[in-house]
Amino acid sequence: MGKMVIDDIYMYVEKKLIKNMYIRVKAPDGKVKMTVPVSASDEDIRKFALAKISWIKRRRKKLAEKPRPVEFNYVTGETLWLLGKQYTLDVQHGGINKVFVKEPEIILQIRNNTTKASRAKIIEEWYREVLKKIVPVILGKCEKTIGVKTAEWRIQNMRTKWGTCNIRERRIVLNLQLAKRSPDCLEYVIIHELIHLLEKSHGAKFKKHMDAYCPNWKNIRKSLSASLH
Repeated sequence: MGKMVIDDIYMYVEKKLIKNMYIRVKAPDGKVKMTVPVSASDEDIRKFALAKISWIKRRRKKLAEKPRPVEFNYVTGETLWLLGKQYTLDVQHGGINKVFVKEPEIILQIRNNTTKASRAKIIEEWYREVLKKIVPVILGKCEKTIGVKTAEWRIQNMRTKWGTCNIRERRIVLNLQLAKRSPDCLEYVIIHELIHLLEKSHGAKFKKHMDAYCPNWKNIRKSLSASLH
């Protein structure tokens, strides 16, 4: 992979056996990557990048203004979210490691000298258990409504996707971070992935299904796109 500097912006250039040129401005740091045909000359690549320079700058500016994920230390007073509701974390020392809700707080009970990484793991596993309880209910309802059936579902902490669908295996994967969002968001993601069992692409047929089974899907998608974590 080579480099090219255009208008003080570093661009990483990768040549592949393709016909057209593509530019991606990658989150979160605004790194610019170009994928171009093997036969493309440096001059052709430069002209293409210059034609897209305004879009590249707008995209980088938007990413720079986007809030970064909050850095948690898992100490008393921090804010945690559960199913769309905001709670204050209260860390209590002594006894076995566990998490529970006591309105308006989420109680994190830990042994003495528990590290930050261990606290994060305890909270993560608690979120996982929350989803394990509610996913079957929402998934079952959505499967019945849409008329499809999954063979398997999983929970995974993903950085770039709210959900995925393996059509061949009829398996959907849901982002662990959905435990922090409202049940409407979880239902939207489940419906989205189930519809892929009917329609592989995100074309007109897919959107028609989304309109039918999740009328408010565009607003929910917009709220989810604001931040993945």
